[in-house]
Amino acid sequence: MSRFLFSLRLSAGTVLALAAVLTPSLAVLAPRGLAPLFVIAAIVVLVLHAVRKRSFPALEPKSPLLLAGVVIWGAISVLWSIVPEASLRMSVSLFGIFLAGLVLLAAVRSFSGADRNYFNISLLAGALIGLGVLGFEVFSDAALLRLLKWGPGLTAEQIRVDLGINYFTYLKNGISVIALLIWPVALLLWRRDRRLAAAVIFIAAAAAYFGESKASVAALATGAIFAGIGAILPKKGGVLLGFLIAAGVLLAPVPFYLAGDPQDSVELREKAPAAAYNRLKIWHFTAQKIAQRPILGWGLDSSRVIPGGQEEIKVYYDSRDSAGNRQFEFQERMPLHPHNAFLQVWLELGLIGAILCGLIPVSISLAICRILPDGPNRAAAFGALGTALTLAGLSYGLWQSWWLAALWLAALFMIASQGLRKNGEPG
Repeated sequence: MSRFLFSLRLSAGTVLALAAVLTPSLAVLAPRGLAPLFVIAAIVVLVLHAVRKRSFPALEPKSPLLLAGVVIWGAISVLWSIVPEASLRMSVSLFGIFLAGLVLLAAVRSFSGADRNYFNISLLAGALIGLGVLGFEVFSDAALLRLLKWGPGLTAEQIRVDLGINYFTYLKNGISVIALLIWPVALLLWRRDRRLAAAVIFIAAAAAYFGESKASVAALATGAIFAGIGAILPKKGGVLLGFLIAAGVLLAPVPFYLAGDPQDSVELREKAPAAAYNRLKIWHFTAQKIAQRPILGWGLDSSRVIPGGQEEIKVYYDSRDSAGNRQFEFQERMPLHPHNAFLQVWLELGLIGAILCGLIPVSISLAICRILPDGPNRAAAFGALGTALTLAGLSYGLWQSWWLAALWLAALFMIASQGLRKNGEPG
């Protein structure tokens, strides 16, 4: 095995470069494949290090200490969880993802100059291919995705009309990942030509718009605002954004708890965008449940079985019937998770979990200003942070393995593109 690995001239840089090439396209066509890619990359790096240096990689426990705190608190929640078995399984899964992330983080921080150059080229190539695939999918009615998911026998019209499926829904995960990855790509392009950096962000935003991913459009807009603040306020920007993030996380349940039930407002039901209206109903219900167990929460990964969550309510669509009324169907009040990471943490892990999770982006915000003195580097990092927080607040279940893998990969790619040495200084 040792001879085989050496013959391939594999290194940690090669593994991360290959991941950078594959991630954007994989995200578009099979986003759930990001978790296996992430874990396999970590295992390969681990094996390479063991074979060549006869030791375990030197991990950096201080940097992700808060992440470890969340994992540990999640495991402790087994003691009061309403689904202790599920909480235990999820805590094990989170520990595995956390360990894989530490391994890859150590690999990125040990990049040589050649590794970094190879990685940068690979990331640019992967982004170009990924944007090409995404553009083709958006303007071909998701031809590749339809082929992979339903085979060659069904046309786009049959899927949309006969099956009643909006196949663009399956592209939204990939669009979200592209929105995350576009910031390190833009940073690399900025160093060559600022117009290229602006162009690639515009292309990603256009793909999100035409791909009907409003969350990704909003996330990129928020990322641009974060990037602007980081560039304009080099020292105070991190403190300002950190304060806003902390307030947003800690106060997340309050407005939805105090607001009335959206189902009681006919005007809101008829005039608000259907997606927003349905989200508000979920968030109001979540806030009510948070108030019942505000300190400890209901237990890790308990959202899907929260009492009352299985009650079926009307879920509305923007389409209307012949009488002009919104069409609807009955679905569970809590569809697996709250579609808001901050409310999910409050719901499952309580105030203590919210504090631990909230400190993660706050510490990242402060670290960006401390470690990255260069304006473009700082702006790109803040852009990625703003995009990630917005997507987390609007879309996915926080503990979904593919989503956690996407966040880790985006963070690793950003760190690699920054060109920092192990001591945190620019390299």
